[in-house]
Amino acid sequence: MDKINIVIGYDARKPLSYLKSLWPSERRMSYLLSESCLIPLSIDFLAWPSIFDNNHIGVGLPSDHKKQLGMGTIPMPTWVGPYYPFWEDAAEIIKYANMHDGNWVLIKVEKSSKRGDEQVVTSNIRMNDEIQWLFCGFDVADEGFTSSVTNFNSPLIPSKIKHDISRILNENGLFASISDALAWADIVNRKVPEMPSQFIYKLYMAICKGEAYS
Repeated sequence: MDKINIVIGYDARKPLSYLKSLWPSERRMSYLLSESCLIPLSIDFLAWPSIFDNNHIGVGLPSDHKKQLGMGTIPMPTWVGPYYPFWEDAAEIIKYANMHDGNWVLIKVEKSSKRGDEQVVTSNIRMNDEIQWLFCGFDVADEGFTSSVTNFNSPLIPSKIKHDISRILNENGLFASISDALAWADIVNRKVPEMPSQFIYKLYMAICKGEAYS
């Protein structure tokens, strides 16, 4: 069946200049497919932290560990959209984020879904045509948004396969083509069956006057 990309929502993430400090060499070697990527981008909230504390990410982690991972502290409204913690309204998240923090990056996430499923999402998401978007790459993650590209540490996949995959990732540590992303999702689904099913997500970053929107 044909697949299409449908918007599942928006988030305000920590600025790119902040990310490098969150990824020392040891962490990159442990969790990234692309160990050489110094500033990995991801839909995963632990890999690229939100400025918000959504109470669903890092449950049970000590406060000092959350701080080390750069997790956000700004409280979120009770309802932001059907795919919490992603927001359904771009204008609302921009307004709310600016009330609390002046340094952040707006992202948009689309999910590759079977044709016919799009009404589940597009009936709720409110788009903003004034925002220009920069495509960052394809991420591979489960429905809880845990990435197998930037937050993955399974010994069940041979290191040679990981190495071969890492060579085709882009400068953001993501897949440039959906076919490569689908191939990796298939590998993870087959070789690590105890992990939740993997899906393909397109990650975009808002740009303003040629720069990241922050």
